[in-house]
Amino acid sequence: MLSFFLGAFQGALASGMLPTFAELFPTTIRASGQGFCLGGGRGFGSVVPATVGILAR
Repeated sequence: MLSFFLGAFQGALASGMLPTFAELFPTTIRASGQGFCLGGGRGFGSVVPATVGILAR
């Protein structure tokens, strides 16, 4: 039951990122800037759970 709400909240969070990033980058590099930031955030986000697990030992 809890996983449904977690998935819904994650989806809502991700859907607001692209309109926000559209205002940050100039038109000529907008897609590259958005892709870099979203990809970098996902990469960092995948390292954090492992780091927490290692530090918790």
